[in-house]
Amino acid sequence: MNTWSTRLQQTLADASQFTPMEAIGKLADLAFEVSEEEADAFLDAHPECFEHFSLLNRFYYQHIVAMETEECEHILSQAGRGGKTFRELAGERGLVSYERNADMFNHVDLTNCETFVMVGCGPLPVTALQVLDRSSVQNVVCLDVSEKAIDADNRLKAALGLDRLHPRLSNGTDFDFGPASVIYIANMVMPKLDVVKQALRTSAANAQLVVREPYSLGRLWTERVEPELAGLVKVTGKGPVSRHLSRDVYMQKGGSRLPTPLPPPEKPS
Repeated sequence: MNTWSTRLQQTLADASQFTPMEAIGKLADLAFEVSEEEADAFLDAHPECFEHFSLLNRFYYQHIVAMETEECEHILSQAGRGGKTFRELAGERGLVSYERNADMFNHVDLTNCETFVMVGCGPLPVTALQVLDRSSVQNVVCLDVSEKAIDADNRLKAALGLDRLHPRLSNGTDFDFGPASVIYIANMVMPKLDVVKQALRTSAANAQLVVREPYSLGRLWTERVEPELAGLVKVTGKGPVSRHLSRDVYMQKGGSRLPTPLPPPEKPS
């Protein structure tokens, strides 16, 4: 019987035979056939589906990094022509990525924001670039664990004259978010929950958080943290769902206060 659940399980079983985006695309198609509640209920009842997480996470990461790297090189190859902006230089895929977070500006107040921090910027930090274009934020800090991504961001900064962009090599788990008024945590960040908790622990009481979260079957390739944050944050809204099953979740600090972690024990002399 060719039921939705049968097709999902077969797609997962065959995932290694597909290209990265064939696998993700097939799962996205299946996700849009049912409601988010139905997909979540199925995954909760069938934890064995998450045995494929490592493969699908690698597929998704490889595709996104390859696409962003290619788009970054395309922009850099034209940037020397003088005075052009990202939007004028970007290709179609770069513009689609750039516009994906446009909804954020309906939920986040950047009027008095001096520091915006993005965790998981990648080699094409489109969210940060849009903040630069649409606000007067003076310090747009981009964090990533990849030296190649940070190098690409620094090259973009130099080529496009982005003086307010500040790339930093960090995974966010030990970063001091104190100066940040708005913190954006990308979908592929891992360990995402640790990063969110560090942001909650070190940021100001009125800091706004935007966490890119998987939707429906997107849980099969990126970490979802919203259920773990009950009592720590207030969810104030959710953005539209992307083709690859993620969306922005808008949060404010509230509820329980996270304890300051104990320092590591001193090494014996």
